[in-house]
Amino acid sequence: MKSQAIRAVVFAAALAGAAAPAAGQRATLSLNGTWQIAESVAPDAAPAVFPATVAVPGLVHNSVPAFPDVDAFDSIELVNNRIALKRAPESSRVAAPGVSRQARNYFWYRRVFAAPARRATATLRVNKAQFGTAVWLNGRKVGEYPGCFSAGIFDLTPAMQWQGDNALVVRIGAHPGVLPATYPAGTDFEKLKWTPGIYDEVTIQFADNPVIEHVQVAPRIASSEILVETKVRNAGGAPVTVSLGQAVRTWKGDTPAGRADPQSVTLAPGESRAIRQTVRIANAHLWTPEDPFLYVLDTSSGGDSLSTRAAP
Repeated sequence: MKSQAIRAVVFAAALAGAAAPAAGQRATLSLNGTWQIAESVAPDAAPAVFPATVAVPGLVHNSVPAFPDVDAFDSIELVNNRIALKRAPESSRVAAPGVSRQARNYFWYRRVFAAPARRATATLRVNKAQFGTAVWLNGRKVGEYPGCFSAGIFDLTPAMQWQGDNALVVRIGAHPGVLPATYPAGTDFEKLKWTPGIYDEVTIQFADNPVIEHVQVAPRIASSEILVETKVRNAGGAPVTVSLGQAVRTWKGDTPAGRADPQSVTLAPGESRAIRQTVRIANAHLWTPEDPFLYVLDTSSGGDSLSTRAAP
C-alpha cells in the first residue's frame, strides 16, 4: 500500500506537459548563461551602466566584479532571537521583515536576444528569483511578481521586436525588505545571509493560438489511466476553436502507450478554460526505485504544445 502511494505521488508530480506535431509546436529559447548586472536604490529606472556580469541560474554574490555587502540583511526573526538570548538590547528591535545592512535595494539584470520567426505569443518564464521580479522589454515594463519560490510568468508579446535585437531587463530585490509584507521570503532565527539572485532557469516560450498555460495530471493506478487537466487560453482578438489532443508514449523507444480522443472547445477572445480528458495506459509499467520506468505525455492545442517525462 505504501509503495503504491509513493508511485501515485511520483506519477502526479512528474506527468504534466507535452510535445506536439511539427505544426503548432512550441519553441523555447533558453536565456541561461551570462547576464550583465547593476545595482540601484530606487526601483523605477534601470541603471545606465551595467558594470558587472553574473551567471543565470546563480546568485549575485558570484558576480564579477563582486558587489560589496551582498547578503547583508538582519531579519526580524534573527533580531528577536538575539534579543531573547540577551545578545542584543531591547532597543535593537526592528519592524518586519527586518533591516538592510547594504547601500542598495535592487539588482538589475540585462540580456540581449534575437527572437525567432514571428509567433502569436512570446512568454517569459523566470522559474525562481529572489527577492521579487519585475521585467522590462525594450524599455517597456511588462509585469511584476513578488514571489520568491515559484515561477514568474510574463507576456512579452506587446513589446517584442520580431526583427533585430531585444533588450530584456529583470529587476530583483537586493534583500527581503523590498517585498510586500504579504509575500514570504523565508524565515530563520539563525540565518545570517539573505542572498539575492535569479537562481533557476529563464526561458522564453514562443507559440501560436490557443496557448497552453499549464497541464496537471492525476494518476488512477487501479484502472491504469490518467486524468489530465489542461488550461488553455485564447490570446487572440477573435474566437478560436481548440482541438486538444493528449497522447502518452514511453520515454525510451517512443512506443505509443495511450491516447485520448481530441476534444474541441471554442474560446472567446482572452478566455481561459480548463479541459479534462482521460487517457488509458494499457498495462502501465509503474515506476519504482529499482525500475525507474518513464513515460512522456504529449499535449497539443493545434497552436501550442508541451512535453514532460512521466513516472507512473
